[in-house]
Amino acid sequence: MNTYNLSYGQQSLYFLQEMNPSSTAYNVGIAFEFFQRFDEQLFRLVFDKLMLKHEILKTRFLKKNGEIYQYIDEGAEYDFVVEDISNLDSTEISNKVNLDFHTSYDLSIDNLLRVYLYPKESSVLISIVLHHVIA
Repeated sequence: MNTYNLSYGQQSLYFLQEMNPSSTAYNVGIAFEFFQRFDEQLFRLVFDKLMLKHEILKTRFLKKNGEIYQYIDEGAEYDFVVEDISNLDSTEISNKVNLDFHTSYDLSIDNLLRVYLYPKESSVLISIVLHHVIA
């Protein structure tokens, strides 16, 4: 396994996350809604292809001899969650997306990309979150 030094920015973000593991200050999230026909398999395929092409999405971090290194995990995955929200009201839906954006990362073990699909009766709400250390 080839390891690489972290950039100064990554070192700072890793240190800050390590000092406050429950922090979500460096989560980067976006949510949007599709009101037209939506192909879940095709959408997932797009993220599968992104994972193959962009090494930063496959980046993992490890401590070795007191130093933090990054490496490319060719088997890395991303979180892909599908949950029907047809029975939820707008406040519950908002709370769910807010929770997506405010779930902390353990940079040493968690997948750093999370994709949530929330189908409803006539649309699909999509929430995507990643840690700024790979953004």
